Amino acid sequence: MNIPPWRERLFLEIECLRQFLLFGRRHRRYLTIALGVFLFSLFSSWRLGRVQRWGFCALQWVDDLLDGDRASTEDPVTAVNRLMSAMRSGDFDDQDRLHRLMRGYLAVLDWASPDGEGKTATFAVIEAMLFDRKRVIEQIQMSDQELKQQHLRTFEPSVNLLLLGSGATTRVKDCPEIVDIFGWCSTVRDLEEDLAKGLLNLPREFLPVPLPDRWSGLASDPTVTLWLDREAQRAERNIRSALEKINRMKDARGRSVLRLYVRSMSRYLPKKTAPH
Repeated sequence: MNIPPWRERLFLEIECLRQFLLFGRRHRRYLTIALGVFLFSLFSSWRLGRVQRWGFCALQWVDDLLDGDRASTEDPVTAVNRLMSAMRSGDFDDQDRLHRLMRGYLAVLDWASPDGEGKTATFAVIEAMLFDRKRVIEQIQMSDQELKQQHLRTFEPSVNLLLLGSGATTRVKDCPEIVDIFGWCSTVRDLEEDLAKGLLNLPREFLPVPLPDRWSGLASDPTVTLWLDREAQRAERNIRSALEKINRMKDARGRSVLRLYVRSMSRYLPKKTAPH
């Protein structure tokens, strides 16, 4: 897949700015991500930065569709499956801005990852998002181990795409604790929001019986609180272990990226356990 011509590249850059503004209206953290992405592009590599800019916006757009945070004229699952069919065939809808953004992203991804690693990871991330949508629709309850497997399916390819788009040679396999840290952080950070949407990221072993019809108060249930405390302690151990591994990495770019994200996520630890 060839790099898009300059007119299409200009369209995609403007579209990314538009998407970052839409993301930022919902959560200010997306504005911080946008700042980091554009600073990397300006001071490191504008061309490589396209993988980050276009990829983040395309995949976050898909996530927003499936989460119900983005209006859609068709069923979100149908829309995402149609997009994935286009990704496989190369037959994108030129009237659909998301299709154009994804097509541009796959083109620069082919340039940055000619071995196909990036494309495989992209499909894996979207498949994990689709399963989360299925969990909401079918009100699926998962065990502690099943939730950790879902975190692995979600964050291993996601973090590898982040590293690839940064030009790093490091991958998740070099610091496997990173998956647990991302999974823990996304759970505690978005717990109330996820529960309100019907996404249950609490293990069934720690849920009250019977499970109430309204999930919004589950975070304060004593059994759930016990699990959250246990997970915070495990996250603290994982963060310390990950930082030790990251500090020993020879890949400077991978070291910088992972350290930045791990330290950012450590802010969600209880103050008494947060590493300094």
